[in-house]
Amino acid sequence: MGLAATVLLLCAAFAVGLPKGSTSGQRFCLRSLQMGKLEMELAFDVEPDAASHAQNVPSIGVDEGGLCAPGYSTASPKYAASDIIVSMATTVVRVRAMAQVWALWMHGPHANGVRCFVSLHVSESVHMQEVEGLLAHHNLSCSVRFLRYKYEHRALWSMAQLLDYNSSWYIFADDDTFFFMDNLLRTLSSLDASASVFYGSISEDAKQVEKHGRFAYGGAGVIFGQSAFLKTAWSVPSCFHKYGDLFGWDEMISRCAFDQNITFSRLDHLHQLDLESDVTGLFESGYIDRNVVSIHHFGSYYDLFPGAEVNAVDAITHISRALSLLPPALRFQRVAW
Repeated sequence: MGLAATVLLLCAAFAVGLPKGSTSGQRFCLRSLQMGKLEMELAFDVEPDAASHAQNVPSIGVDEGGLCAPGYSTASPKYAASDIIVSMATTVVRVRAMAQVWALWMHGPHANGVRCFVSLHVSESVHMQEVEGLLAHHNLSCSVRFLRYKYEHRALWSMAQLLDYNSSWYIFADDDTFFFMDNLLRTLSSLDASASVFYGSISEDAKQVEKHGRFAYGGAGVIFGQSAFLKTAWSVPSCFHKYGDLFGWDEMISRCAFDQNITFSRLDHLHQLDLESDVTGLFESGYIDRNVVSIHHFGSYYDLFPGAEVNAVDAITHISRALSLLPPALRFQRVAW
């Protein structure tokens, strides 16, 4: 919240000094440097008279790339949200708590048409009407299945269930994974849905990686294009018997994919965040940047607002609303002034 307010105030303060009216002039960048490293850039379209004045200010320069921020694509994504289906294994208690959080990232101009698949244990089928009602209340386009498997196995068997759904991309995640849909679509647009590759990230915690190994960690999101998904999903019955005793559903799915000669490719902007200590400064550090695709474990392993009496749902809601006020290229950017 503080970062968002700082950026908005900086934008407003700089804009006050520029003439209003036509934006037919040049686009200029306000660049902030610290120790010779680019900290932040802000883009402004200004009139020709203001442009000539701006050129005399050392910290401002002409932007030749269409946007100040290098490495941030503003091109229209190749895929739409309707090309994605997200699968989550969960419980009735978790649906009650998390449906409003899912709505934060499944709604909005970039998320129209995204589908989700929610699997629960068959013993909770008595709550089917309640679950479907909660999802409908939050305008979530989710299919609900009650399966006889425990949580970890349910996530794996959901893959086989999804053979009934046609999609370009199939994403498997924990129910407390938070996606940034515009960045997800940009990321998918750089990938090939027909490749024999699945995508994800490992844990930031070296002890977790040492203990469990290197594969796609589920909290960050496990992404399959259609081709890799079909090859892996058809193998679920056999690989369940082979890998059903493993610790987590994400490792099971990864091993199933490996057995089908599907390659794992790591994406830097998916974040597992197995961080159980004080993470004060994490979101201000630059580790999570404007290209962030997912975050995980907010409110369970760490607090989004350390020291504040804010529950996890309210915290992620505050952050989501603050970020919606900012252009995507300015999210999670530090301001040195």
